[in-house]
Amino acid sequence: SVRSVVAPGLPPVRICRKRLVQVLVNLVVNAADAVFEATDFGRRWIDLTARAEGGEIVVRVEDGGPGLSPAALAHLFEPFFTTKPPGTGTGLGLALSHEYVTAVGGRLTASNAEGGGAAFEIRLPRQSSAPGCDACTRECPAAAVA
Repeated sequence: SVRSVVAPGLPPVRICRKRLVQVLVNLVVNAADAVFEATDFGRRWIDLTARAEGGEIVVRVEDGGPGLSPAALAHLFEPFFTTKPPGTGTGLGLALSHEYVTAVGGRLTASNAEGGGAAFEIRLPRQSSAPGCDACTRECPAAAVA
């Protein structure tokens, strides 16, 4: 099952909409792959939450899969590192996601969820009222369209 809980009225964040969608799709697809490894069908769930916290918007993707080993946690955001079987993952999804989020002053972190599974958290700064540029076409930490 997939459950999403998004707080109403969240303000715009400082990231290109296209890049934010890429990050979220990557995290949800990875979570889906992980839950299919769960032998307990009751653990086949994905939670996606979004809320405001201080000057940031926090998006969390958590799953009921097997979780992440300490070795995997140490390398998750490195290019070409993958926990997937040979021939099924490029090892670029999390590396690019991390790059997109940090380029705008955000953070992408991974941990093991309480009770099992993996949890990925995106923290993005709220868009300031200052004019920005289009981060989808050129690098600019002040871009906002999401």
